Amino acid sequence: MTHLNKGRYIGPFWGSSNNYSTGRDPLGLQSTSQAAYSILLPGLTNLTNRIRYYGFYCWLLDEYNSGSNKQNIIKQNQFIRRAEYMIALIMNIHSPDSLQISGSKFAASELKKLNDDDFYDLEFGADLDGEKDTYWKYPSGAFGQYYAGAMQTIGLISNVDGFLDFMCTKRDNVDIMDGTSLSMAFSKSINDELKDLFIKNVLDGRLYKRDSKALFDAFSIDSIIPKSEEWVLYNKMLFSIDFPTRHNFYKGSCIRKDSIEIILSYINDCVDPKKWRFFLYEIYHRKGEDHRNIKTDASIGWYYYQLNEFWHYGLEIIFWAVLTSLSKDYFAVSVNDFLNDFVNRIISNFKKNNLISDDNEILSSVIDKNSNNDEFAIINAFQKAKKIDDIDSAIILGFKLLFKIFKSNNSKFDDLNLFGISYEMERDGDFVNGLNVFSSSSDFSFSDFLRQFLLKNIINRHLDVAYRKMGSGVENSLKFNFEDNLLKHIETVEPVWTSPRLFALYSFFKDLSFVDRSGCLTSIGKEVIE
Repeated sequence: MTHLNKGRYIGPFWGSSNNYSTGRDPLGLQSTSQAAYSILLPGLTNLTNRIRYYGFYCWLLDEYNSGSNKQNIIKQNQFIRRAEYMIALIMNIHSPDSLQISGSKFAASELKKLNDDDFYDLEFGADLDGEKDTYWKYPSGAFGQYYAGAMQTIGLISNVDGFLDFMCTKRDNVDIMDGTSLSMAFSKSINDELKDLFIKNVLDGRLYKRDSKALFDAFSIDSIIPKSEEWVLYNKMLFSIDFPTRHNFYKGSCIRKDSIEIILSYINDCVDPKKWRFFLYEIYHRKGEDHRNIKTDASIGWYYYQLNEFWHYGLEIIFWAVLTSLSKDYFAVSVNDFLNDFVNRIISNFKKNNLISDDNEILSSVIDKNSNNDEFAIINAFQKAKKIDDIDSAIILGFKLLFKIFKSNNSKFDDLNLFGISYEMERDGDFVNGLNVFSSSSDFSFSDFLRQFLLKNIINRHLDVAYRKMGSGVENSLKFNFEDNLLKHIETVEPVWTSPRLFALYSFFKDLSFVDRSGCLTSIGKEVIE
């Protein structure tokens, strides 16, 4: 029998309450951006920030598979977890300011504890045993959660047939990177005594304090000797074909290589190298041509990416205004009444600011009058409006951003659509299909257009996205309830950008000595772009 317990229904599944999830991408429009940057920078993610982990894991897998515990996922996971935790300990002891070290927070907390023993307990910090805290929750550690997928994409490791554990790849084609070669190069960079000591510690579950400095000098994750064999293979890994395990995929594309060269060149040519991320906006304003007046599939891809970013951000501004209005102005409201009120509010604000002449002005005319502002001026103005919950300004700014990017880029839509399809970047709700509604509705009155646009692209789209997520087992991510044709506010979310792996790539640049501490290109980095 269903009953209420502390505000929650306890009962049969059809009567149970759903936990709400803050969730990202409430309109489901960011997936196109994510698909784009996965093609532009394959083989790394936003969480694979240290390139030497790639070599370390290849070596570690070879060491494991050379022993007697082959094809045993539990033992392989334990082996990897202890090794990862030992790296976290030695990095925290001897280089505590190093960033993106897996398990460093747990390791740092353990190092602060009083410990009269002459060793650190790897078994305690790494081995999974019931509910005890360890350095990492995921069973196969940061390797399985973060790095394994990237390393498979870039062709370094593969699953053993019929099993869940991993092994390094090996290829006859010397032009294509494989995991065995990188494992051997990593191994050559460390003397046999220290390699044996590291593996012994993993098997014994102990790191002796007296050994930590020597192991740090050999295994430091952020230290790679420039021009060493290991360093050369990391470069080969980054600059080879994008998907080496799929030889016919995208015709052997090298978009990652071209992306790296664009960014390094921009750093070199930029007056302030710390502003290297602005290469995206230069490519956007140049309609897919980079700052060197060169157009490649990589530069077109970044143009495609940034245009989709503006598209979803503009819609998320309008969604923020809708949610804030539901929160402040209504307890519950019918869809029809809300749309009537909100459309009237938009029309009133556009008229008050002399942005339209009357209610019946056609959409194409409204777009022509409101597409002159710079994209980032609009976004900065929205940030100020958001701070004071200025719904009226936000509504105008959201539509101005959409009108601006449509007017500035619609002549490129057909080419961009073909490009997105050819590289499998396009997704439901991408900017081409979304913005083309302005063309197909150009003769509509602004008020008629607004009602259809808000119903389809905000209210119905959010409901569709949230329900699909729940159907896939994700917690309830609805930002408003919809029941008996009534809308009721749940949570307000702000617009967010996606993270296109650029910071991880920049971390690679630093570890490979392409850029120095001030952010300037080094002589080594300049060799890459010459």
